[in-house]
Amino acid sequence: VSAPRPVAAQQLYNLLARRIEEEYVEFASVTGLTTVVYNPLGGGLLTGRHSFDADPSEGRFGSSRLAVMYRERYWNAAIFEAIQQLSVIADKAGIPLTELALRWLIAKPAAGPILLGGSKVEHLRSNIAAVAKGPLAADVVEACDDVGAALRGPMPSYNR
Repeated sequence: VSAPRPVAAQQLYNLLARRIEEEYVEFASVTGLTTVVYNPLGGGLLTGRHSFDADPSEGRFGSSRLAVMYRERYWNAAIFEAIQQLSVIADKAGIPLTELALRWLIAKPAAGPILLGGSKVEHLRSNIAAVAKGPLAADVVEACDDVGAALRGPMPSYNR
């Protein structure tokens, strides 16, 4: 078959969803496949604006068409505990949680282009400015990775 081979794959990858590291990352590296990252802020959870105890009646987790999927993917105590730990890391680094999440991705060799978005133009501008600062320092990446290592069980699958 003389069909062109795939050159990119879009994958779920963020501080809360790192399952691609289990097998996909090696495959992509060996085959030269570029990984386009989507959902870099965990559906907005990595903005720090959500609380596990608050009922998500509005937005992506409450009233959107995909609310059930997003709640199943992310809305659990372990994820929110990880967000709290990541918030502490961000505070120590002197940066917002959103910036921590985006710059962590830039530091990861597995991540290629990152699909950025936001519910407001200001969010997109802020995300672009965060990415422009480049990757996090190695010690901050390591601290984030430690949080992710403890989170492996409840992480959502990338290949739903």
